[in-house]
Amino acid sequence: YDYKPGLNDTGPMVAWLATMQEGIINLGINSPDLVESHLPRFCQAAIECWLSDRGEVVRAAGLAVKAVLGEVGRGLGKVVAGKVADILGEGVKYQYSGAWQTVLGVLVIAVEVIGGNQPDTLKNLLISLAQLRGSNNFSFEAEVDLV
Repeated sequence: YDYKPGLNDTGPMVAWLATMQEGIINLGINSPDLVESHLPRFCQAAIECWLSDRGEVVRAAGLAVKAVLGEVGRGLGKVVAGKVADILGEGVKYQYSGAWQTVLGVLVIAVEVIGGNQPDTLKNLLISLAQLRGSNNFSFEAEVDLV
């Protein structure tokens, strides 16, 4: 994480995200107990990419988080599931509005995966989504309904 490329450096950042994605998935397959310590940090790094000016970086970050959650998210403990839900829930804040379509796609997977085993950890995320959906001039109501 110390050698992460710049947010607007498209090629290296997309490659970094793909490498980290595969590394976390591999860690989850080979050492499921270790993945819990790395997943929140990976998610934090990925949501920082949602602030990029480059659409390719935003989409790559979303795809990476979806893939990782899909592969290793089902077996998370309550504490880690809560941390991941809180981190991903940051994406519904206004500063991420340019990436909301990607964020909402990630949240669909997060709710499906984390909600299956640890539904209590999603309370704050779902409250934030409901508040966002009810706000004026919000144009992604159909996407929120999928979550």
